[in-house]
Amino acid sequence: ADASGLARLIQLHTVNVAGDAALTVSLAGTVFALPTDEARGQVALFLALTMAPFVILAPLIGPLLDRFRHGRRWAIGTTVASRAFLAWVLAGAIVADSAWLFPVALGALVASKAYAVTRAAAVPRLLPDGITLVKANSRLTIAGLLGMMAGGGIAGALSRIGPEWSLRAAFVIYVIATILAIRLPAAVDSDRGEGVFAGGDGSSPARRLRALPVNVRYVLWLLTGARMLSGFLTLFLAFLMREHPIPGLHGSLV
Repeated sequence: ADASGLARLIQLHTVNVAGDAALTVSLAGTVFALPTDEARGQVALFLALTMAPFVILAPLIGPLLDRFRHGRRWAIGTTVASRAFLAWVLAGAIVADSAWLFPVALGALVASKAYAVTRAAAVPRLLPDGITLVKANSRLTIAGLLGMMAGGGIAGALSRIGPEWSLRAAFVIYVIATILAIRLPAAVDSDRGEGVFAGGDGSSPARRLRALPVNVRYVLWLLTGARMLSGFLTLFLAFLMREHPIPGLHGSLV
């Protein structure tokens, strides 16, 4: 993994997820810090701003990033550096109680989605001999969990001082991740084995979905339902623990 460059990508992904965790904890400490009745409205607004635009942006992110096939390192670095900038802006917006809070948070989520797309395209180009794509993605997932715990712990500790400090910590983490992204091996930029996609026939998304194999469609619907259920239970648990808090736990952790 060290010789092929996969180790560097794992390091980058660990630091990136740590920054995302710090950003998430910071937003949770602001949106959910309001009284329960007001928090429901803020959460609904936050979900509307984050979910609806993705319906429009999702079909655009992939084709846009495909234009950077010979500069994926810089594309990955841009998605991380933009979140570093937005985390710093968010820190100021929270202190000033600015109306830019939700739009900037939306920008950070869009950049995170773009990172996921570019990172997924980089993994097959850094596979060592004897390691399958499934094993490589498993290692990335495990490293991401470690980064999430580290970033969430740092942000949770700093949130006791103020949510802006956990966002500044996310800024520092993203800066480190940007440096790691630029130092990825040149193999990430290779387009060997790629071909020109010929599926742009103007067909509707529904027709393209029906053209997928039945097993693929089944997995897509399964993942969609699982994500919806986990998202609902997460928000439900957050509001439930606000009404019935666990003694000894800090509000941001709840």
